[in-house]
Amino acid sequence: MKIITQLNLFEDQEFGDLEKILMVLDALPETDLLKQLEAKRKYGRRDYSVQSYFIAYIAKLILQLETDQQLLRQLRMNSQLRQICGFETHSVRLNSGVTKMVNAPSKSAYSRFVKDLEEVCPDIDEWIQTGIAELYELLPDFGQVLALDGKIIDSYAVPNGRKKKKDRRADLEADFTRKETHHKTGKVKVTSYYGYRVHLVVDATYELPILWKITPASKGEPTIAKELIKNF
Repeated sequence: MKIITQLNLFEDQEFGDLEKILMVLDALPETDLLKQLEAKRKYGRRDYSVQSYFIAYIAKLILQLETDQQLLRQLRMNSQLRQICGFETHSVRLNSGVTKMVNAPSKSAYSRFVKDLEEVCPDIDEWIQTGIAELYELLPDFGQVLALDGKIIDSYAVPNGRKKKKDRRADLEADFTRKETHHKTGKVKVTSYYGYRVHLVVDATYELPILWKITPASKGEPTIAKELIKNF
């Protein structure tokens, strides 16, 4: 997979998170992912390339946007982000006969792309492991000083009841956990979470992940940390 972006549009400019997007795209391994995605586009308009959609998908992760709607809003508002993705303003003729100008994909079009991506996407873990292996070669002291950490990831799905239904509205693997915060006054604040917990072994010097495991939120960090260390 070769990603070509409009990098020349931003030479000698400081643009923070947008630069991170370009760096991530440049580091992705060579695959035929884009060809597979293109092969799945059998019907409908092709206003934008699958590469543009894929860059937008990566941008959502880098910008830490929680929903597709937030991503599409950013695309409509941020011309530099649109240029990096390759989304150009063009006219669209509606079924009513009215013509309007659009500068970003519709929610339904982006949702279809994500569905296709989920079907053809290779093992993400394999991609990351390739990058970690390269870090060991580039950084002689990489992996020598380690740290353990865990973080709750909220699920935005409706919690399952007794009867679990396997559809896109339910989250069949997330569960509940509680976290206690002890104040100096002796007061204890209890916060409930529904979702997952990511357990990380990171390089403490470069603050980069080496090993990880995602579990339901109720799985405690000490137990999973022992498993990760054992498999290191």
